[in-house]
Amino acid sequence: SSEDEEWNSTHPCFPHRNPHVPPTSPEYESTRIVRIPRDYMYSGDLSPAFSNIYPEILQDLLSEDRFREVIRRVNNELYAAHSPWGVWNILEGFMGMLTLWVYEDVFKTFAKRRIRELEKYVEEVNGELEREGLGVKIIPLRRTGYLNVSFF
Repeated sequence: SSEDEEWNSTHPCFPHRNPHVPPTSPEYESTRIVRIPRDYMYSGDLSPAFSNIYPEILQDLLSEDRFREVIRRVNNELYAAHSPWGVWNILEGFMGMLTLWVYEDVFKTFAKRRIRELEKYVEEVNGELEREGLGVKIIPLRRTGYLNVSFF
């Protein structure tokens, strides 16, 4: 049937083996990754953004509201950090140019601070999910190269 053909390893929410652990690890076999793909409708190519379409495979592990809350926060933080039209980004880009980019080596830029705050948020959410015993975790975005949000 056409439904069976659609649900395969090319489907974005298909549960993949965990590439973030060694293949000899027990977690490699016992965990699966659900990748949330990029969404270019959110901000075009100005900043990474992820689809807020709820993958039903997560329904026993994470509520739809919680999922959308996490994706909304991730998208908003990434947009704020990477938007070239943000006041701080314009100012710091100008300062970087004036100092031959030494400014960015000496000071933590707005973008770097926002990304660090986003990383802390993901760590906090993972802590909450672990305390609640939901059996789901978000792979840190830096680890996935900001190409997808991965749940396992």
